[in-house]
Amino acid sequence: MGRLQYSFAALLSVLTIASITGTSLAQDDQGPVVDIQGLGSVLGTMGETAWTGRPIYQFFNIKYAEAPVGEQRFRAPLSVLPWSGVMNVTAPGRGCPQRRTISQDDPDAEDCLTLSVYSNDLTANRPVMLYVHGGAFVVGSAERFGPEYLLEKDIVLVVIQYRLGTLGFLSTGTEAIPGNAAMYDVLESLEW
Repeated sequence: MGRLQYSFAALLSVLTIASITGTSLAQDDQGPVVDIQGLGSVLGTMGETAWTGRPIYQFFNIKYAEAPVGEQRFRAPLSVLPWSGVMNVTAPGRGCPQRRTISQDDPDAEDCLTLSVYSNDLTANRPVMLYVHGGAFVVGSAERFGPEYLLEKDIVLVVIQYRLGTLGFLSTGTEAIPGNAAMYDVLESLEW
């Protein structure tokens, strides 16, 4: 349980101002900017809750792992590398490839290991809720269900994308394709 608590604390530090973590926050004309310690800065956007119109700070499509392509396609994900500048995370990302959307015409289709973070207060310590979308591990995406209702409560909501279907669960029992890559995606998002 201790490791899980530390993972949630790491996710929460993205959205809180705390001198001990080095996380900083700014607001510019385009939206909120958060500095993620050790990675880089992200520019988010604003939304509002469905019933009361409370503001929601939204950070879509933040990479938590490198694209699982080439030799990494069926293996555990590699942690995301730091970036320079401010990453624009104001728009939802693509879902991970699934049977109905796989295309050889899109070389970036598998670059989908991202998460979205939502909060109605960037300065308060809040409980973190991690949502792993449904779809029987073969269909679905993180952006299918928004935060408009859950953010009526004082929480930080984190919604992840993970590999689906064959890309997430194929196994040959070998080192090249050991299996359960999608479960490693979920673990990597928790460690992020």
